[in-house]
Amino acid sequence: MMERTYPEDNGRHAPTGRSGSDGMVTLGLRLLKLAARCGPNWVRHHVLPYRAEYDLRRHGPLYCGLYVTFRCNLACPWCVNPPLPAGLGLDDFEATPEAVARLLDHPLFRTVAHINLTGGEPLLNKNLMEIIRLIRRRGFLPGMVTNGTLLETRVADLRAAGIADVRVSMYGNTLDRLADILPKLRGKLPIATSYIVLGTEMRERPEAIEKAVRIAAESGSVGMRLNFYMPAGQCGDAELVYEDEPALADLKARIADRFPDFPIYWRPTVRRAISGSRDKTCRQPWENFHVDARGNLGLCCRYCFPSPRNGNLFETPLPELLNQPGLAKMRAGILDPGPLVPPECANCLYLSGGKAAPKVMQSPLPTLIRKKLATKPPTAAADNKSGAA
Repeated sequence: MMERTYPEDNGRHAPTGRSGSDGMVTLGLRLLKLAARCGPNWVRHHVLPYRAEYDLRRHGPLYCGLYVTFRCNLACPWCVNPPLPAGLGLDDFEATPEAVARLLDHPLFRTVAHINLTGGEPLLNKNLMEIIRLIRRRGFLPGMVTNGTLLETRVADLRAAGIADVRVSMYGNTLDRLADILPKLRGKLPIATSYIVLGTEMRERPEAIEKAVRIAAESGSVGMRLNFYMPAGQCGDAELVYEDEPALADLKARIADRFPDFPIYWRPTVRRAISGSRDKTCRQPWENFHVDARGNLGLCCRYCFPSPRNGNLFETPLPELLNQPGLAKMRAGILDPGPLVPPECANCLYLSGGKAAPKVMQSPLPTLIRKKLATKPPTAAADNKSGAA
């Protein structure tokens, strides 16, 4: 989501700390500058065909996931974050304003519009508000993904710092706490929500998923993204969800019936078979990158955890950084017209999740535009129609 004003406040508050017409003028100028800097690159992404070899003169990254901490107050079994490298501790990866400023000076950030602060739990970083202000001053849109359990006491700080959007990741072990916290934040922050759908839960306890959607809808969330599990952490392949499962069709119909007016985006599921290029629509290796405070790079949304093995912004020459063997192999496999799938992309939800409509829905658009674009959850008939196309 991009920067926005807060209509719930009737113009009395703007994220910049100004109010009324001054705040709107400042907001407008910032958006114009952002469009001038990033707009041409956005057009090139939608006009010029992708290539396995990455060239910043042809395409530049649109989004960045910035790890500001590896600390977390939860221990979810599906977490994708591996153990820290030997000899390094949590303090070594804690982002500071100085470290972030150095990152933002790197050429890889020249075309970036939206920086999503992640972790760990970002709110555990004592420098977070200063980092958000820095990102805003430098002309980027700062967003944050959080488990939401610490939000209640930080709302005023986040608003004053100028956060553009917040996404709360809801989990089964936090639903009761979030049912108490999120309603208190209504109208105070532009909050979207997400939930990881596990295969066994979908088949055996769909009411738990419905509970998460109900909490999000009743709390005033601007919308919800339902993500399906990818193999990670301590969970196994039994938690995978496939597109042809009857339980999935039943769940979609159930959610559509109970929450007809709540914007929900269903992530694509894992496909049992890839027939060719039409099933390989991922755009992450071209549009997105992840980085930590030390400059270590993450390969893509699935292998998002930054590691020196993937290259370092301050140590690896730029052409080599953008075209390291792992990334080049991913891009070549995605672009291959046949059914070939790179091993790194097997069982990845994003492999078939980069078509035009999902890209629009999950891109960092202003929340008000997102609301206009949001559609009701697809019906079974619509699913059948799209599957037959």
